[in-house]
Amino acid sequence: MDPTEADTWHLVARPPPRNRRRNAQSSRLRATPPRSPADHAAAITRAAAVLSQHRVFLEALMAAVHAAVPRGAVRRIRCLALGRVSDNPAARTQTAVLLALCVALGVARGEVVCYDPDMLPDDLATLGLLDIAAAATADEDTEDYDKHTLFYMPHAPIVLVERIMARPAARWVLGNDVLGYADRVLRTPSTHTAATGEMVMNGEYPAVRAAVAECMAADERTKSGEWRRTRIPDALARDEAWWLGVNDLAMHWRL
Repeated sequence: MDPTEADTWHLVARPPPRNRRRNAQSSRLRATPPRSPADHAAAITRAAAVLSQHRVFLEALMAAVHAAVPRGAVRRIRCLALGRVSDNPAARTQTAVLLALCVALGVARGEVVCYDPDMLPDDLATLGLLDIAAAATADEDTEDYDKHTLFYMPHAPIVLVERIMARPAARWVLGNDVLGYADRVLRTPSTHTAATGEMVMNGEYPAVRAAVAECMAADERTKSGEWRRTRIPDALARDEAWWLGVNDLAMHWRL
């Protein structure tokens, strides 16, 4: 080696330092592989298994259903406003409740029909793997259909609840507490006053308004055609990850 080169400094390029935090974040943001209807159906089956372990909530729910529905009276279940089971954990929990209702009421899955206009092809395929059919519309217009049907409507909009409760032969509705619907309409900022809220309830949602009044006035002096309700206490599931799928739930029935 040339003696003059021994004292010469050479610049060596170093690789840039690794940003472990950035790499960790980017790994979390990477797109996950698309899931199939079979994956969604398996997730619903797992949700049903989790639900079955929470006996206090499930027993309270089924006690309310059995108290309202005479044995063998319900032949089919109409599930409305379920949501997208392909991307909504709450919808998967609600579907798990639907499967539990089939067992409790002795209704075959082939007698269950779901409808939600927001459903995608993957949602329909997922329900099909669970032997649950999807309907083209929300309505079945025959009186015989209504009087043997449990309408399961978790978190349905009030306009849909109004349509179902206005049908004379509809007898059983499992969904959000009607008292809660009325309270939300009365407290909506656009209504401004309680008096205006009452006008909205009476003008746009008379069937729900009547059901609210009948449920609040429930006593021994009841008459045929009036609605009654049993609310499932939120506290039974509030600490669970799946609580948002079943909160504000009540069983409503018509005498």
